[in-house]
Amino acid sequence: YNELFDGFAPSALKGNLKAKTEWAVNQLKLAAKASQNLGITAHATFSGALLWQTVYPWPQRPAGLVDAGFVELAKRWLPILDTFEENGVDVCYELHPGEDLHDGITFEMFLEKVNKRP
Repeated sequence: YNELFDGFAPSALKGNLKAKTEWAVNQLKLAAKASQNLGITAHATFSGALLWQTVYPWPQRPAGLVDAGFVELAKRWLPILDTFEENGVDVCYELHPGEDLHDGITFEMFLEKVNKRP
């Protein structure tokens, strides 16, 4: 997805997956603070789409790939969730085809990996 998402970040980050990821995480952390400043107590966002290509399983994916992906998803989201919590703002995910959190089952998988974070 590195090249596919170059258009979503500043052009100076083109091709630099690590820098784009850091930028995106920081944007969400800034959104938590902005929400707090505006008196907003719930903030809607997307989860990301690290795993969407695995929804249609052909060719078959290796065992454990989806679980490993959700471990990575939780690792990326936990610091963001901490920042939203510190700012008193709830994160609301739009469950959407094309996103890792696209139905009740995937949302429950995510909640399990973030230790049932409220």
